[in-house]
Amino acid sequence: MQISIFEPKFNQAVIDLILTIQQEEFLLPISLTEQPDLLDIENSYQKQGGQFWVATNERKEVLGCIGLVALEQDNVALKKMFVSKNYRKAGLGKELLKAFVAYCQKEQKKTIFLGTTTDFEAAQHFYRKFGFQAIESSNLPADFPRLAVDNRFYTYVIN
Repeated sequence: MQISIFEPKFNQAVIDLILTIQQEEFLLPISLTEQPDLLDIENSYQKQGGQFWVATNERKEVLGCIGLVALEQDNVALKKMFVSKNYRKAGLGKELLKAFVAYCQKEQKKTIFLGTTTDFEAAQHFYRKFGFQAIESSNLPADFPRLAVDNRFYTYVIN
């Protein structure tokens, strides 16, 4: 498996991965139109001061992804972290998150914020195990990009 910076050629595979997990695996009522960032990852993340990574296998199939949205005051939002069901518990999520944090350290970011849903219990456990702390939504930065389905929020202090 390889983690690399997103390229537009991966766009449809990322959309397929995320929608399959959201809609089919977890039956979340969220559509592609409610996630316009997925339609143009390059402009939504990379050209706005953020970044986006994909994890691929030797056949260049997308197995996971993670996005960074730049926020004010050197904070960031972790968005769109998804790992294919067949690759969970194989360390892929941890490697994606380590790449994310390493980038934040290199770029001197201060704090990571993320939102998720109660349905993603394993993800919440994963984030807590990595060192994320639960916070109330009132403690999110004003520029944090929230999804309607988000009802659990976490933070991780970089330095």
